[in-house]
Amino acid sequence: TTGDAIRSMLQQGSELVLFATGRLKRLPNFQQWIRMIAAEEHSFGSIRVYRLFTRAPSQPPKARLGQEIHLIGYHVSSEVASPGDTITATLLWQATAHINTDYHVFVHLMDANHALKAQHDGPPILGTLPTTSWPPGPVVPDPHLLHIPVDAAPGTYTIGVGMYQWPGLERVSAFQPDGTRWPDDWILLTDVLLSAPP
Repeated sequence: TTGDAIRSMLQQGSELVLFATGRLKRLPNFQQWIRMIAAEEHSFGSIRVYRLFTRAPSQPPKARLGQEIHLIGYHVSSEVASPGDTITATLLWQATAHINTDYHVFVHLMDANHALKAQHDGPPILGTLPTTSWPPGPVVPDPHLLHIPVDAAPGTYTIGVGMYQWPGLERVSAFQPDGTRWPDDWILLTDVLLSAPP
């Protein structure tokens, strides 16, 4: 399955992926996940090589969720956008022990008045690798697409993330590096500047 392939890659610490024969097309969402988390892509005729975001960042973890999950970093495809654009927010998770609950991830784009303008909620890793299957230790790149409404007003928006239990919607406790709890268990990532359309 796609989940098996991703889990194996994470456990082996794979940094490069080579598509050459077309056999991996049989795994739904696998190529999409690779493209979304790739740092580089190179094509040689029918052969494609991707270098992945798999290394842990050097800065301290952004947050701890519950006891077993750390948000150790993130990558946002662009911090400047226009109405109608799509931003990819790739969250870099790390499990420190086996996780007993399948959590869903939320990624929210909020305006200056804390109104929700775009979001992506659902199981992590494009729904292919539930948190109960995460191997302890490796970095788990988890991409999420945020589609900015075409009628969104110019200004500064904020991306925040977290996890919750499904179907109860109870959020997982999220703590800052100093141990204080994130308000509403909503982890602040970064700002996005939305410019006026040309």
